[in-house]
Amino acid sequence: MFSRILVPIDGSDPSNEAVKLAVRLAAETKAELAFVHVIELDKVVAMTGTVPSDPSFAIKALQTAGRAILDEAKQAADKAG
Repeated sequence: MFSRILVPIDGSDPSNEAVKLAVRLAAETKAELAFVHVIELDKVVAMTGTVPSDPSFAIKALQTAGRAILDEAKQAADKAG
């Protein structure tokens, strides 16, 4: 039925449930599974309350959090085979 499944994730409970469902579907259909996490740069402003002159610290924090979310999803997929 599916040959590729793309799953946008953000670390929320509904997102984590979507990971579980996608992993199960991919295993059942032998589909390729890909996860994506998007960093919204306007969140940098929301995090600081102002437009920072150097947003690199906030961007790096968002990237680190995103990598952790992606790593968790990958671990779930690897565990399921």
